[in-house]
Amino acid sequence: MWEYTIGGYQVIKKWLSYREYENLGRSLTVPEAREVTRMIRRIGALILLEEDLAVNYANCKVKPRKASPPPKIYKVR
Repeated sequence: MWEYTIGGYQVIKKWLSYREYENLGRSLTVPEAREVTRMIRRIGALILLEEDLAVNYANCKVKPRKASPPPKIYKVR
C-alpha cells in the first residue's frame, strides 16, 4: 500500500510528509493516526477491487448502453 500512487504521488508518503515532526513540531495526534489508518484500509480495499473495477470499466467501454427513449409527453386538454 505504501507504493500506491494517485497522480504520480505515493498517497501515504505524501500525507505523512505534511505531518512530519520537523514541519509541525509535534508527533501525530490520535485523530491523525486514526485517519491514516482509515486511509490505508481504503487503499487496501481499492487494491483488492482493482481487477474487478478494470473488468467492469472495460465492459462498459466496449458495450455502451443504449440511450433510453425520451419520455412520452401527454398534452392535457
